[in-house]
Amino acid sequence: AEIATAVACNLPPDTVIYGSEGILSVPNPWLPSSPCRSARTALPLDTPFPASTLLLHKRGAEPEEITVAVDRDLFSYEADMVGAHIDDRQAPAASWDDTLGNMRTLDAWLAELGVNYA
Repeated sequence: AEIATAVACNLPPDTVIYGSEGILSVPNPWLPSSPCRSARTALPLDTPFPASTLLLHKRGAEPEEITVAVDRDLFSYEADMVGAHIDDRQAPAASWDDTLGNMRTLDAWLAELGVNYA
């Protein structure tokens, strides 16, 4: 796997996954189109949220646009998942092993860059 990020370079904000059968592109995965980004006050509960779009480029086929309908802000889904499973001490969307694996990956990445918090 390969990852690219920058502070001083003008890289696109997309996540692009290259696979043996094609390419999946996710424009602005961390900041999907959301009225919450520019809200100065609390939004009404009936605020419409625009859908997010993914682009799938399968080898030998025309690109396919995949629309993901949403009814609230991205992070509201995370908060709702935690709230629904707080008594279980574990939400099914991300296991403890998955979380620890992400932490190990980020720690290895930081070590490769020479970042040390000690």
